[in-house]
Amino acid sequence: MRGNGTPDSCEIKGGAADCNGNGVLDSCELASGSATDCNGNGVLDSCDIAGGAPDCNSNGKPDSCDIANGTSNDCNHNDIPDSCDIASGSANDVNSNGIPDSCEPDCNGNGIPDAYEVDGGFVADCNHNGQPDSCDIAGGAADCDGDGVLDSCELADGAPDCNSNGVLDSCDIANGSSLDCNGNTIPDSCDLANGAPDCNGNGIQDSCDIATGFSVDCNGNLIPDSCDLANGAPDCNGNSVPDSCDIASGTSPDCNGNSIPDSCDIASGTSKDCNGNSIPDSCDIASGHSSDPEGDGIPNSCEPDPGVTMTGPGNSSPGECRAIGDKVTFDVLVLNPPIVTVAGQFNVVYDRAVLEYLGISGGDAPITDILVSHHDASAGSVFWISTIPNGGTGTLADLRVASLRFRVVADDCDGGVHATLDEGFAPVLIANDGAVTADLPLTQPAPFVVDTLGPVLSGVPADLTVPADAGSGCFASRELTPPTVVDDCGAADLMITRSDGQSLGAPWPCGATTVTWSATDSCGRVATAATTVTVESYHLLDLRLAYAGSGYASSMGRCIDIDLGDVEAAVAMTFADGVGMTTIEVPVGNYGCATADDDLHSLVSTGTVVIEGTRYVLALAGTSALVNGDVTDDNLVNVADWGVMVTRIGSMQPADVDCKTAAFHVDLNGDGAVTQADGDFIVANLLRTGASGCGAFTGGLATDGAMTVDQLAAIAGADAILADLNGDGMVDLDDVSLWADARERRSED
Repeated sequence: MRGNGTPDSCEIKGGAADCNGNGVLDSCELASGSATDCNGNGVLDSCDIAGGAPDCNSNGKPDSCDIANGTSNDCNHNDIPDSCDIASGSANDVNSNGIPDSCEPDCNGNGIPDAYEVDGGFVADCNHNGQPDSCDIAGGAADCDGDGVLDSCELADGAPDCNSNGVLDSCDIANGSSLDCNGNTIPDSCDLANGAPDCNGNGIQDSCDIATGFSVDCNGNLIPDSCDLANGAPDCNGNSVPDSCDIASGTSPDCNGNSIPDSCDIASGTSKDCNGNSIPDSCDIASGHSSDPEGDGIPNSCEPDPGVTMTGPGNSSPGECRAIGDKVTFDVLVLNPPIVTVAGQFNVVYDRAVLEYLGISGGDAPITDILVSHHDASAGSVFWISTIPNGGTGTLADLRVASLRFRVVADDCDGGVHATLDEGFAPVLIANDGAVTADLPLTQPAPFVVDTLGPVLSGVPADLTVPADAGSGCFASRELTPPTVVDDCGAADLMITRSDGQSLGAPWPCGATTVTWSATDSCGRVATAATTVTVESYHLLDLRLAYAGSGYASSMGRCIDIDLGDVEAAVAMTFADGVGMTTIEVPVGNYGCATADDDLHSLVSTGTVVIEGTRYVLALAGTSALVNGDVTDDNLVNVADWGVMVTRIGSMQPADVDCKTAAFHVDLNGDGAVTQADGDFIVANLLRTGASGCGAFTGGLATDGAMTVDQLAAIAGADAILADLNGDGMVDLDDVSLWADARERRSED
């Protein structure tokens, strides 16, 4: 069969495989496809099976091959096809899906597939995830109320979750994360969000605050008292209880029924309590506890003892002064009359030196008429009778019986009484039945002061404008003498106020500072004045300068350059006989060394700035005086300066120069001409140098400055040849010596 030339039988006999004994080599059967070897072990499947390999489904293939090639499932990996497990009864398949139940999901471990239980309705699956709810819950799904139903399903079905936190309201309440103070199964926060009152904003419903006793609701209006009070409910005594509750509970009486506790009526002055028994007088009177025969609303026990009182300006305006010309009134009053009064006679005396009598007028009803009045100007007295009008009735009430008017005619600084009830002519009260009383005590008016003129300030310092003091920064020390205060009625207090808040003696800052002088007398009259001190933002620098040597004109004008370091100034000065003084303004600062230079005439001189009083001073004289002779302004006196002088000798030049003069000015002595005397200054100071600045070299010998005639001509002009006295084409010390010798000979001649 294999075509190898050897009969199969011979090969079989020789040991070639023929497991099924059909006389055909196994290899030939496999090659021809008449037999299979699914597991590739070289043995025909039928022989494997015949030899004991399982073939539970009798399909002629070992079970292992069915499982390996996927023809049969083996979900439980027991090497037996599932269909055989099911067919043999070794595995259940309740849903007949060909899969052993043990291989299907069974979250509750009851041996029944979840899908079978869910689909059959044997268990709940509210979220339709194919798994029993009990397994979802066991796996951590929320079931806060333990009813076996997922919270998510209960919420989806409409279970309350008012705060939308994904938790049933009942669970929020049960676990304490939400309060339900009123037991309505709704969290308090939701009740509040839906408008339940919480007037005090404490996160708790008002009804619960009240029910728990946390808040009081004395009037039962379901609003905490604290909120009633915050919204304006009266609590006049400040005890945190509405007045209406104080009254209703009897804690606070309200005898007059005005809804205000009596204590508050009394405290506010709305009701009087003259006897201090904490009951308004009106209630004392209405209840009969106190009598009020006068009907004036004041218990009789509180009325003063009967008497006659006179009041005046000292009573109506205590401490207030009057002035000459003022009109003043004195009232006469009868207090708590002991009889029903219909009339009375009175006598008042007054100080004629202070008061002038003007007239009298009647009192208050019912005693409004003046029956008789008599004024004795010489004695200073007024007598009158006050009475009721015809047909009137008397009274027991306090009342004013008359008013007397006066004009003030003189000052009285001592404060006298000025008008009084005449104690020698006691008032008499008359009753309707003719009874009289004449022994009533008298109360006199209070004294008052007459002071017509207020205080007067004299010697007020004039306004002052000054520069800042040297060395004091932007301040100036100046003394102001306070003004004198004069007052007709004695001393008046003087108050001194500076606008910068400093004391009067403190230094004055730059700018304007106002001093207010204010005097107040005993009557309260005020006089004011002001002084302004202005400190300018500069110092004064006095310049006291002198030129070295003598022979200067009685007056000459010069321009002096002053260098103070950071400050430079060109100052025009007038010198008399070589000495000049002037004052300039310099910025606020501190100054020490300074230099001075007459650019047209002198070398640079240096000196120290000192402080004298409130000013800076620069004094240059003696060894620090200005040295004449430097007409070329190179801070040297040499041949060049002499050469310029020679070219101009005999010419006229102004004695005065200003700070605009630029050309050579060789009139060193200021006599208006260039003469031999000017040359003498140059020769005398020949070869000197000036100071080079503060703290530097301050003078010495200079080079001679010899130059050609042409070089001098470039400086001094075409007449430079005049300086070459020896004709050698040079202008040098030899020429100067020749000039000096000739000058000396001329002087001797």
